[in-house]
Amino acid sequence: MHIHFKIRTFADEHTTWDFTSQLFFDEAFLQAAYAVEPYAPRGQADVPNAQDGIYRGGGDQLLLAPAASGDGYSATFEIGLQMS
Repeated sequence: MHIHFKIRTFADEHTTWDFTSQLFFDEAFLQAAYAVEPYAPRGQADVPNAQDGIYRGGGDQLLLAPAASGDGYSATFEIGLQMS
């Protein structure tokens, strides 16, 4: 399981920068998430991080660290882009 995201900047109506990537969860968190609803009926993940091509290319630098928050979880991840 991972989260896709895209960052775009615009000058007038023209795209000036477009960055797409993914954020990942560590395997222990994924196993716990897949053990409860709504994921439990689906079983464990089809592609663990170790077999994910994007993760193997540096995904360990894109790991989220979720913390319990209310009825779910929250996480933050700072992204810095050099756009020139």
